Amino acid sequence: MLINTPRFNKTSVERLVNFWANRYVPDLSIIATNNDVLNIYDLLDVASRKGRTQTVTKLQRLIQINCECAGIKTDAMFSYIPNVVNLTEAKRIAELVSSVYDKVLEIYQEQSPNPSLMAAIRLGETINFFTDFSSPWTVVALELPAIEKLATSLEPVLRQLREQHISAKDRRAIGFVTTQFHFSTKLVLNRLTLPEQILLSPYFKFVEEQVSIPWQRICNAAALHDFNSPTLALVEQVLP
Repeated sequence: MLINTPRFNKTSVERLVNFWANRYVPDLSIIATNNDVLNIYDLLDVASRKGRTQTVTKLQRLIQINCECAGIKTDAMFSYIPNVVNLTEAKRIAELVSSVYDKVLEIYQEQSPNPSLMAAIRLGETINFFTDFSSPWTVVALELPAIEKLATSLEPVLRQLREQHISAKDRRAIGFVTTQFHFSTKLVLNRLTLPEQILLSPYFKFVEEQVSIPWQRICNAAALHDFNSPTLALVEQVLP
C-alpha cells in the first residue's frame, strides 16, 4: 500500500520506476478476437476528451453497484473463514473501493490527449497494434497512465483503505480487499467496449496492485543501491 515516502532523484530509483511503469502497458491480446486490427477512429474517439467524459459518465452510474456486487461475491468466497471481516467492515470496504475507482476515473478523464495532436493523427484508418505499437499515434491513442501522478493522487483514499483493513482483527483481511478489487475490476470492464477496455485496463491493474504491493517504497529503497547493483537486479527478478 502506498505511504507518504520522499522521492530521490537517482538513476537507480528511476530504473525501478520505469520497471514499475512498464507493468501497465495495455494487454493487447484482447484484440486477437478482432483479427489483430482495430479501427483507429474508435480508439481516438474513446481517447478524446469527449470520449473519456462519456466513458466516465457511463461508469459513474455503475461503479457503486458493481463494487457492492463484488463485495457480495468476495464475502461468499471468504465464507469459509469465520468473521474475516464483519458486516460493517465489509460495507465500509465496498464504499472505499468505490471511492478509489471514482478517483481513478477522475484522473483518467484529466489525462485525455491534446485535441490538436489527436486531430493530427487522424490520417490512418486502421492500425495493427502488434506491428505498429511503437508508432506515435498508437502511444497517444492508448495514453498510458502517468504512474507517479496516479500514485500521488490515489494515496489519500488508499491510505483510508489500508487503515480499514488493518483495523480488522483478522490479518487475512488484506486478501478480502484485494479480491474485492479483482471482482470489481472484472465487473466494471465487462460494461465497457473494447477500446474502453484497452484504455482503462492499465489504470485498474495499477489500483489492484497498489493495495498489496508497496511499489513506491520499493522504488525509493533503490536509492540505497547503485544502478548495476546485483540486489537491484534480483529485486526485478523476484517482483511479480
